[in-house]
Amino acid sequence: MLDHLSTLTIEETARRFAIDLIASGIARPLHLVGFSFAGYMAVETAVQLTRLGHPPDRLWILDMVAHPKISWRSLLRYARTRVSRRRADVLVHPAFIWIDLSRHPESYRPILRRFYALFSRYRPGRWSGATTLVVADGSCRNGAPQDLGWGSYISCLDRITVPGDHLSMIHDDRNAAVLASRFHDQFRKDIVSVEMTANAVAKGQGA
Repeated sequence: MLDHLSTLTIEETARRFAIDLIASGIARPLHLVGFSFAGYMAVETAVQLTRLGHPPDRLWILDMVAHPKISWRSLLRYARTRVSRRRADVLVHPAFIWIDLSRHPESYRPILRRFYALFSRYRPGRWSGATTLVVADGSCRNGAPQDLGWGSYISCLDRITVPGDHLSMIHDDRNAAVLASRFHDQFRKDIVSVEMTANAVAKGQGA
């Protein structure tokens, strides 16, 4: 959908993802995961799946603030970037996260550029399903709350911390191993929960 992003909203894009997921017949439990500002897409896809009658079993948001607030620091960074020689390598908005494209794979940069404007205008929808917020302990939050603002949008929210900063939490082998173990532990718990629910329903129908 990269060529059509200029004509789509985040809500429309997420609804397409939701429809494709439903059509795929993917097995339960279904976990949606969004790293960095792709967390917004995961949240909105969870909202759209729920509206279509197929809510995911768990949503994961990896190290993303719900929506950064404008501050003097963000305005100063925006102004400095606009006059910097490196401005072509940096995505910056006074009320959104700052992204240094040089730290990302070149093939990924066009996707970041096209999504950036859409995400900077997006406000998360409300969702009541199970959610795990993963926070890198080395990330700088500039006074953000412990739930990174997601408590205003999501009612059932767990928070876990993993080693590393925003990028090294998934790029460093040791940090990624810790993150994978957290996923694995939760997957096992959710599979057991789904099986218990299915057994309870089967017993009830048998009675």
